[in-house]
Amino acid sequence: MTNSPDNEDPYLANAARIAAVQYELIPWLTGLWQPQELAFRPLPEEMLRILESSPDFTMPDAGEPTILNFAAENGEGGMLVVLHPATNVLYAMVPVG
Repeated sequence: MTNSPDNEDPYLANAARIAAVQYELIPWLTGLWQPQELAFRPLPEEMLRILESSPDFTMPDAGEPTILNFAAENGEGGMLVVLHPATNVLYAMVPVG
């Protein structure tokens, strides 16, 4: 994962290492982007509001990364996220290349 300002945060850097080991999503993502092109970035407020408006959304606990699965009109998807314990900001793994 990239050495972006957000991933220089020791918590986020560790979360990226954990995610690379524990989640099958990472090899899929790295099939599309190089590992250095992926980083945790704060989830935009607009997206967070959409998630929070869902009756079955629960904010993940701060700690290790988790995958949020969701349904959409034309299928389903997932997003690798981590809640930062010091800031309570929800970060998503995204391409930054």
